[in-house]
Amino acid sequence: IVDQWDALVAELATTPDVVDRLLAEHVPDDSRRCQACTRPGLGTPMKPWPCGLYKLAMAAKRQGPLYPNR
Repeated sequence: IVDQWDALVAELATTPDVVDRLLAEHVPDDSRRCQACTRPGLGTPMKPWPCGLYKLAMAAKRQGPLYPNR
C-alpha cells in the first residue's frame, strides 16, 4: 500500500494545478470536518479534517522538483 501511495503522490506532483485545487477545496469547517468530503446526496461535511485527499495533495506539494512552486 505504501508503494501505491508513493506512486500516486509522484503522479499527482506532476499536476500542480490539481494539487492547488485540492488544497483549496479540502479545508476544515468550524467542526474540523472537511468541507469538500460530504455525505452523498446531503452535502454536509462528513470526514474529519485533514482528509485523505488533503494529505495526498500536501504530500504531492512537498514531493520536490515536479512541483516547482512549493
